[in-house]
Amino acid sequence: MSWNWQGLKSKFTKLHQFMDDWNISICTLQKTHLTTIEKIYSLKYHIISNDRLRRGGRVAILTDSSIECKILPRINLIVIEYVDINYVLSLPGKNLFMGDWNSKHGAWVSTDSNPNDLLKFIITNNLPTVLFEFQSDHLPLLIDINQQRCKHNNNPN
Repeated sequence: MSWNWQGLKSKFTKLHQFMDDWNISICTLQKTHLTTIEKIYSLKYHIISNDRLRRGGRVAILTDSSIECKILPRINLIVIEYVDINYVLSLPGKNLFMGDWNSKHGAWVSTDSNPNDLLKFIITNNLPTVLFEFQSDHLPLLIDINQQRCKHNNNPN
């Protein structure tokens, strides 16, 4: 699941229950607004976060504690070349690349001219299912990597 949460600390109990109800194993969160002082903890999930000293932005990944995970070294590229993207997309196995990517280029199908805006996307062969939860304009996306294609749930009822 991927979700632009718009502040997480006060909503973490709801998120935890939501993940239990939907049997979510991996959740990527954007805009957690967590700081190095404000941490979240869970016995059921590993929480990997990139926090900052002051509020704003930030991302986190929650994985079920039964899933082994590790943090890879950060790739520092000034410009992402087509070859690099082609390499990443040809990695073996089931891979998911998610998040708020700061990218403004026609190759990314971004026609947005606002350099302060973020391009949000998921690179996957599956179509995400939109979950109409929490009456928010930032809806969670559910991706099942075990299915060839997920249905679009366009009905909020």
